[in-house]
Amino acid sequence: MADLMLARSESVTQGRSISVCALDSPSAETCTTDSGDTSDWTNGWLVFVDVDEQNDLDSGTDEILSIYTPAADFVSLRNDSKDSIQFNRQGGAPLFNSTFTFCHEKASIYNALVLSSTGRVAYKAGDSSKC
Repeated sequence: MADLMLARSESVTQGRSISVCALDSPSAETCTTDSGDTSDWTNGWLVFVDVDEQNDLDSGTDEILSIYTPAADFVSLRNDSKDSIQFNRQGGAPLFNSTFTFCHEKASIYNALVLSSTGRVAYKAGDSSKC
């Protein structure tokens, strides 16, 4: 949640597009391009200034602001369909209504973060049926 809020805040502060993307692997600084029905964010994510506003990480031009790698193997994180999210200069994410689902596999606990098109992030408690 903190990195989504960082991306939104930086988009307004810098007046630039800021993107958050799922990592290809925990040790890589590259975004995944796996776009199936759900996107796996379990490897972590990175936040970057998206200079060309194409919602992809371009080495040499885009600036990485933050990288998060997972702390535990037993927590999975999925997004309902997106490998990356882009916040515009006003802090909105108009094309990216999205839900991140966290599952603690050992306890079968489900929680979610819901991102609205305005860029607002909200926490939603759930049940174990989503894991």
